[in-house]
Amino acid sequence: MSVLSASTANSSLATRRRRVATVVATLLIAGSVQLLAAESSSACAGPYRANNPEVPAAARAVRHHGPIDSVFLSTPGTLTRGSKIEVGTQIGNFTGGDFSLAAPALTLTGKGARLRAQDVTVEVFVHGAWKKLGVDGGCGGEAVRVDTSPLLQPLKDGRASRLLFRIGLSAKAPAAQSAVSVTLSAWSESGSGAKSTRTVKVVRAAATPGKTAAGSPRTHG
Repeated sequence: MSVLSASTANSSLATRRRRVATVVATLLIAGSVQLLAAESSSACAGPYRANNPEVPAAARAVRHHGPIDSVFLSTPGTLTRGSKIEVGTQIGNFTGGDFSLAAPALTLTGKGARLRAQDVTVEVFVHGAWKKLGVDGGCGGEAVRVDTSPLLQPLKDGRASRLLFRIGLSAKAPAAQSAVSVTLSAWSESGSGAKSTRTVKVVRAAATPGKTAAGSPRTHG
């Protein structure tokens, strides 16, 4: 074999090796991107059954002429730090078919500062008593999600269900927290209904008479 032929063969071999290395690197990068997307999707799916409920095949076969309905019945205008407010809601089924699973869906967002899950409590009044519901920071902390999966229940066509929620804000919430927005929708096996939002202004508790803002007794000269 001539020197030129050997050089050409070595060059071809090197070229093939570079191509193989490029293909392998591309596959590895693509696999990493897909894995990252899958992990992100899984993380954003939510830990609650109300986010990913199991729907029986028979329920999916029922035809509905429209989405499930939801509406606010009562919302106060202000929320005092360190206290709670009551929010009345209703979900309704006027779709022409029964729902085997239906529940309200609540998310909370802050104005002025990001609302933190540790600063919020949510309860629902059921069976004559207040029941605490789980909350988490959602995907990326953009909103506080409320676990309403304990409220999933059948809802027949032409019927509505009313629920009273109690929302509390910690006195330790950021000082810049100026308002809390409550977004209501409803979930059923046919999908989610339209969303509506009410914004409640956050106010500070009134100072106790005879006390300074720091909580020390006032002195008079």
